[in-house]
Amino acid sequence: MNRRKFVKIFAGTSGLFLTGASGLLQSCKSPAEAPIDPNQQNPLRIPTEIQGGILNAAYGSANVWRGPSSDVLTLNGLFTGPTVRVQKGDAFSILFTNALGEPSIIHWHGINAPSGMDGHPRSTIQSGAQFSYKLPIQQRAGTYWYHAHPDANTAKQVYKGFAGIFIIDDVEEAPLNLPSGKYDVPLLLQDKRQRSDNAVTYDPTEEDIISGFLGNVILANGTPNAYLSVEQTFYRFRLVNASNARVFKIGFSDGRSFQIIATDGGLLESPMDLTNFNLSPGERAEIIVNFSADPIGRSLKLASIAYDFNSSHRGSTFPQGLAMDILDCRVVRASATQSKSIPAKLTTLEKLSSPIRTRTFALTMDHSKPKGIHMINDLVFDLNRIDETVKQGDVELWEFQNTADAFHSMHVHGGQFQVSERLYAGPITPVDGGWKDTVLVYPNETVRVLVRFTDYKGLFLLHCHTLEHEDDGMMINVLVT
Repeated sequence: MNRRKFVKIFAGTSGLFLTGASGLLQSCKSPAEAPIDPNQQNPLRIPTEIQGGILNAAYGSANVWRGPSSDVLTLNGLFTGPTVRVQKGDAFSILFTNALGEPSIIHWHGINAPSGMDGHPRSTIQSGAQFSYKLPIQQRAGTYWYHAHPDANTAKQVYKGFAGIFIIDDVEEAPLNLPSGKYDVPLLLQDKRQRSDNAVTYDPTEEDIISGFLGNVILANGTPNAYLSVEQTFYRFRLVNASNARVFKIGFSDGRSFQIIATDGGLLESPMDLTNFNLSPGERAEIIVNFSADPIGRSLKLASIAYDFNSSHRGSTFPQGLAMDILDCRVVRASATQSKSIPAKLTTLEKLSSPIRTRTFALTMDHSKPKGIHMINDLVFDLNRIDETVKQGDVELWEFQNTADAFHSMHVHGGQFQVSERLYAGPITPVDGGWKDTVLVYPNETVRVLVRFTDYKGLFLLHCHTLEHEDDGMMINVLVT
């Protein structure tokens, strides 16, 4: 299938539509990509928490699935990486050791870091070298994350396991008495292509570069077919979409309502009731789930619900819109603590307004090119070229115009924004609310955001967080002066 024929199947898509309940893909095109056995469930792995110290990246092996071990990328010997947990006001410091045999660098996704600490690929750490990251933690509580960011090799390293969650706590959030301890559950979500040899293989085809590298099973904290024993009380799930390209439609198998309380940059002003929402690569969301009324013995699944990508045929082995289970929640006991009600008011957010200028970013695909198909304003990434210059503290309106028949998840380094308007795909949704650093732009849609860089001057990035698109060149340099 050529590129032009492949992308034509997506024409006319303007959103995601619910078409079925959660489940697992039972048929695969390649004989090496085995069907999933839903009866082989595994307890959810909860990553080790660290406050700093050392982070060593190396290729190794891990028991991801039952049977043969998998060749993966490990962080401190773990798949996936440890969770960083710090307080606002801390001076976070970690020594990164690159034992990968290839260049790499860490991007602290969503963290407002100095330019030299942000993870720009021009500062890549060579194999065998070390680098000491020092980050003053100045921003509000929230769920952030970290991942590899070397030029043209981010997709492989993240897919193989170079990713972890980064949680900030602060004094504003503490009095809200939100679920904590074992009731506060971090979930780093990645889709993988399960194979009969258990290999975690990254081997994108030409079509994968266009659509993004998509899998047939979701790993939660590196756990396939994960389950969690829960009590009859409230739980806080911190969802991080660390997939290369998969857009999840988050919901529960029984269609229950839950509350979204936070997005990329921390708490929303008030909880919002939902039954499902879309979460694109790089985005985060925190939800409150109430199991108080569920009888002991009930099992229900947090899932990526099936949706119709509105194509006459799907053109990919594992297309967008597949129904896949994330986490089997098993109600096993009454709560040892009282169920908590969630406050109706969480915080007060500053509202950006009165932008002093507008910038337009055209997200295009040129299928006549052998490489660099994905572009921003007809530009393919150049490590040393300055593409946009913005003034620190200015509020600007940025308009993302997606003229392609593919999802683009646009991410800003070094600053945050607020979504102000969606055109064509529908109204602003709760996951668009609050402070953001990543936003999903649907095929043939325009999204407008109000952006401001407050903390640091220097060189930062704007790019698509579909990692195959980023590696292919859909990234530009932004200089903050």
